[in-house]
Amino acid sequence: MNDNSTNWDRGINHYLYTPSTNDLRFYEDPNKWSLSGPQAAQYVRGHLIKSLKDDHPEVLELYQQSGKHPFMLMRSMMPYLESVSTLYEPGKNDLDRVVFFVKKYFPVNYDANAREFYSIYRNGLMHRHFPKCDLIDIGGNLLLAGWEITADPQRHLKATHVKFPIEDNPNNRDGLLIPVCPRCFYDDLLLAMGKYADDLEKDNQLVNNFLKGFRSKS
Repeated sequence: MNDNSTNWDRGINHYLYTPSTNDLRFYEDPNKWSLSGPQAAQYVRGHLIKSLKDDHPEVLELYQQSGKHPFMLMRSMMPYLESVSTLYEPGKNDLDRVVFFVKKYFPVNYDANAREFYSIYRNGLMHRHFPKCDLIDIGGNLLLAGWEITADPQRHLKATHVKFPIEDNPNNRDGLLIPVCPRCFYDDLLLAMGKYADDLEKDNQLVNNFLKGFRSKS
């Protein structure tokens, strides 16, 4: 609903990044708000990357040593991926823009299961506390998609075909186990956001997407 006497609109984000103060401020008319490429990159580096670095290394170290807080780590890091994906490709739905960003800026080992990685570890943890298991179609064959959070970097996203035991059926079910290592995801996410910030400084279309994504409420 619009307030007809002003430019305030509940469908638009009015809380926008202000380079002069290096924080977010309210704007009545978001369409008049703009940033240069270096200013957009400054937001990514000074807020998203800085916050990721501030919040996670100590918990990652605790997880490596004790196995504690794996769900919290993955649940906490996923919004950073969503944020940069929305700024990178705001015209897509949540899943598609994450996949676009991952395939552009993450290592190639994410490519084969980018959708499943996001759906299992983001959607499950955010909405159901546990990583989500699902059926995925691989060449017309429906396989169970299962999860495992591991401290072993050698197993990160190395999907393996397994037989999952089924509680109400004596026959096992073919499935794909997709393990993740929180430390690897943290490192890859940092590098990806850094590459994206570098590209913002020289790509006007990316800057336009950034502005559109920042103004968006979704």
